[in-house]
Amino acid sequence: MPAALLPPCARSSRRLALAAFALALAACSSEEERCGPEGAPAGDIVVADTTGAGVTLRYFGLRARANNDCPDPAAPAGVVSMTLSATAVGGTAPLTFCVPRPDLLTRPRALGTEIQVIDVIGADASCTYRQLRDSVPAGTATATGVCDNGRDPAGFALNFAGEITLERTCGAVKDTLRATLTGKVAVLPSST
Repeated sequence: MPAALLPPCARSSRRLALAAFALALAACSSEEERCGPEGAPAGDIVVADTTGAGVTLRYFGLRARANNDCPDPAAPAGVVSMTLSATAVGGTAPLTFCVPRPDLLTRPRALGTEIQVIDVIGADASCTYRQLRDSVPAGTATATGVCDNGRDPAGFALNFAGEITLERTCGAVKDTLRATLTGKVAVLPSST
């Protein structure tokens, strides 16, 4: 029966039922409200050259600390900047980022400004690599499962899709190369 032909009390009941259903849907959790990395692996973040030189650096164990190392003066009360650190596979070389606004991580954040690239250091059998100072990273990182501005003990997942410039040192010879920075990884709270 068309709604216009229903008696007024039936139309009101129908509207009430639809409103209750809409409220119930609104109360349900969205994907962004689930805390934790939701199956993202503990590693690898991969830095690989785009020039065909065969350079690949891998990092694992991305950990988060609310150190307030790069605070944003415009951040709301209670938002503390976060330092993210990983270690090179098979070594101790660091990969370090600072996130001024962890409360905004569920939106794509620009590498270099909204997610600061602090250190990219690595080595292979014959050369060492580090992020070229004063170079501008490109790309984004986006998180899922972020709760409590990234401080929830469950952690979250972070997906990198960017590029950086590396300085390569092989003995006395130095040059630069462009490299991708990619990977979807679990970010867990630091125990230190």
